[in-house]
Amino acid sequence: MCTVEKIIDETPTVRTLIFTDEVLSKVLPGQFAMVWIPGVNELPMSVMVTQENDKAAFTVRKRGESSTGMYNLSVGDYIGVRGPYGNCFDIKDGKLLLVGGGTGLV
Repeated sequence: MCTVEKIIDETPTVRTLIFTDEVLSKVLPGQFAMVWIPGVNELPMSVMVTQENDKAAFTVRKRGESSTGMYNLSVGDYIGVRGPYGNCFDIKDGKLLLVGGGTGLV
């Protein structure tokens, strides 16, 4: 379990939640975490690495039931975090096709 330590309102419907996690603070590009919001559900989220040691963040847009539940969290609330999952790829040559979704901030 992690405690939400800081919340940044990015827009009226987008927030960044910052928390301490030694493992997620060192994620690699292409990895994600499963986030459990008590009383709501679990959802996959891209992890943002902050400039502070051992801190990580999730940026969430208020949209569906799970993301709205996450958006409505307050400083001091707990979230469950599993991961990281996924792979980081070191591509030196060739063309890339990038596909993204969500807020586009990560």
